[in-house]
Amino acid sequence: MGADGWMDWQHESYGNMEKFSSFMHNKFVLFTSDTTSKARELTGDGHDTLMRLSSHKDGYMVAHVSVPMVGYIWEFVGVAPPECDDPSHGECMYTPWSAEECPAAHAFDANLTAISAQISNGVVHKLMPANGTMWVSTHIATSSLDREF
Repeated sequence: MGADGWMDWQHESYGNMEKFSSFMHNKFVLFTSDTTSKARELTGDGHDTLMRLSSHKDGYMVAHVSVPMVGYIWEFVGVAPPECDDPSHGECMYTPWSAEECPAAHAFDANLTAISAQISNGVVHKLMPANGTMWVSTHIATSSLDREF
């Protein structure tokens, strides 16, 4: 199959991003201070997105915007908009990770306030564009950490 075939196969498993695929665990995670604007930018450019919500250990909600590019998932995370403080609120455009989507694997416990301050400082000093992003992690899917190969 080769690397190109494998990337194509993973990308096909994502479909139109309406359903979660376990291959979506293979992802690059980037912080953005405005996930809703990033989602609009991506969909405006014709990309399908998967929009999910998780709880941060400090009590606020985290928004996740996932988009397939080059066979991988690029996931943009940030503090969820205020209307998502109560996930059952009808105005929130994100839905919580379901049990089948392995929510623990998507938990994002980094200090989003500190990351946001770093980005804001970069924008003020013209080191990065408004609504810039910052790489925060890379995830690789595995069935078990204890499995011997």
